[in-house]
Amino acid sequence: MFIFEGKAILRSVRDLCEASCINCRRTNWKRRASTTVCGDESAYFSGDSQDDLVSAQGLRMTTHLAALKKLERLRTFLRFALANKWIKKNPAAEIKNPRVHAQPTLPFTHEEMIRILKACDDSYEESGKTGKANMLRIRPLVLMLRYSGMRIGDAVGCAVERLNGTKLLLYTQKTGVPVYCPLPDFVVSALEEMVPTSERYFLWTGGSKLQTATGDWQGQTEKAI
Repeated sequence: MFIFEGKAILRSVRDLCEASCINCRRTNWKRRASTTVCGDESAYFSGDSQDDLVSAQGLRMTTHLAALKKLERLRTFLRFALANKWIKKNPAAEIKNPRVHAQPTLPFTHEEMIRILKACDDSYEESGKTGKANMLRIRPLVLMLRYSGMRIGDAVGCAVERLNGTKLLLYTQKTGVPVYCPLPDFVVSALEEMVPTSERYFLWTGGSKLQTATGDWQGQTEKAI
């Protein structure tokens, strides 16, 4: 139940999401993060219990880490609603965090990398005429991911100018200090010999959404290896 000018009214989740998204953009939150908590946009909040919220957000039907992220977003959304007096109480505030047991992600072994790179080469040989250009970029992409530790979305959006000799610029700290990752010579050679997708980026034209381009490269990489 939401309060407006002293009167109790019902507000659709869609309306609340739009208001929350505006606030999230002001605080540099991504729109996707703010809308994830909404669930069914045709539903209405009416002082739901903790069990209702947990069930609605699928917190019991997902991994602990994913549940924790969803719960954080849900709390943020309901805090915003509470601050604007749309609800009288934040029912998510008292929900306990799920226990997250972090498992370290180990790098591929030498033997696994040999098989992966061979699969990249085989995919190029088996690809059609129109697909060979992108297949030539799969191997440098895999090497960049392996030796820089970047996520595939960051690698796809990596600008050519970020490669400085044998060092790849990862990010710039708030203090303005750049953070570089040294790359082996054979990785640098693979990137320099690759024909970039555009003048600015190794693997992205810059004309589409980065998320779309990332999905395309992820699909091609999975298909190749």
